[in-house]
Amino acid sequence: MKKIMLLAALLIPLLANAQGYNGKNYSLSSNGRKYLPQSFTYVTAFNGNSSSSSSFATGFTPTHAGDLLIAINVNDQGNGGVYITGGSGGGSGSGTGAWTAVAATQATNGAGSISQAYLRVSTTTAVTITFTNANSVNHLVIYEYTPVFLPTYDSGATSAASGSNTTTNTQAGIVTTPTGPVELIVQGICPGVSTTTGVSSPWTRYQHVVGAYDAYAVNENTTSGAAPVWSYGSPLGAYNASSLGFY
Repeated sequence: MKKIMLLAALLIPLLANAQGYNGKNYSLSSNGRKYLPQSFTYVTAFNGNSSSSSSFATGFTPTHAGDLLIAINVNDQGNGGVYITGGSGGGSGSGTGAWTAVAATQATNGAGSISQAYLRVSTTTAVTITFTNANSVNHLVIYEYTPVFLPTYDSGATSAASGSNTTTNTQAGIVTTPTGPVELIVQGICPGVSTTTGVSSPWTRYQHVVGAYDAYAVNENTTSGAAPVWSYGSPLGAYNASSLGFY
């Protein structure tokens, strides 16, 4: 009996992954039994700068094969429209192993430009991210997460304002409407004139690139689409914000 129970414990995760995610917070086997809720486990994050180049050989290699990678970038040039266009490495280069730039996460104004891209199934090869052009400085963060099932892209969104926040030291991010009951949401903000100093709970994995105003954070395994609230030492003026969600 103990051997049977041990074998079952080993096989259930394999069956769940073989079935894939079914749009709910669990997987279904062929006989209708439920296995393993979807969830995302944080692995690591890369954080760095690249100056005056249309590509960034990050030197970052995913820790595991099969992970989800989300890249988010801010470019310093005002009204530059410099976005992530894709990448190489970190995956097989095709299908779920290819980098996908998300147009819905792209915004630009006087504060700079912000954008995101993702790769759903990683390999342990070094990542290079490509951009629209070589203008100015790119500040890049790559988050690595291990999902229970192959993750599904939900939605991307942006918000932007030119010089609107001149009186307060906080700024709300983007409200989202999660499709899945359990989601991973990555947001970032590109302020015009003030350095981001923190973000509200339950947002976590806060990243701030040295020498930049911008910041990034994640809401993990959430059922809520509530926006983060970013904090500053002084009013931030113009800003762009970006959101990307998976379930």
